[in-house]
Amino acid sequence: QILAEAASEKFIKANPASDEEIRAEYDAQVATMPKEYKARHILVDAKEAADAIIVKLQAGGDFAKLATAESKDSSASNGGDLGWFSPQTMFKPFADAVAAREKGKYTQAPVQSEFGFHVSLLEDTRSPEVPEFEQVKPQVEMFAQRKKLQAYIDGLRAAAKIQK
Repeated sequence: QILAEAASEKFIKANPASDEEIRAEYDAQVATMPKEYKARHILVDAKEAADAIIVKLQAGGDFAKLATAESKDSSASNGGDLGWFSPQTMFKPFADAVAAREKGKYTQAPVQSEFGFHVSLLEDTRSPEVPEFEQVKPQVEMFAQRKKLQAYIDGLRAAAKIQK
């Protein structure tokens, strides 16, 4: 382990990440940042109750008022407002349903989770706020350097001829 750490440090000192590599890593990380969503939801125990809420919405019902009156979730007190979130912070079927919808549209079929049945409304989407390059350059530099070291180690492993 000590020899491996020493070899790693020696490689990093001899092969620091260039500004171009750091910038490329920053750009790659920014490109993979997921959209953020602003949504409301209504959580009920039974599918029939969720279906009835969807019928009320189709008849022109106000989503926030229905959420306040019918949702068992803590967000009911503010009209079911979940605020801004990234898909990774929600359970996958719910996040997928929200992400697949157009702004201003609500669920046409409830989404089931361990908590019950969800009816949701997508209010808006946005790109996440991206920190300036200079703000995060030290962290990105470390990440780029680790990737460079890992590529070097992978190359050594691929070229190694081990006999038993």
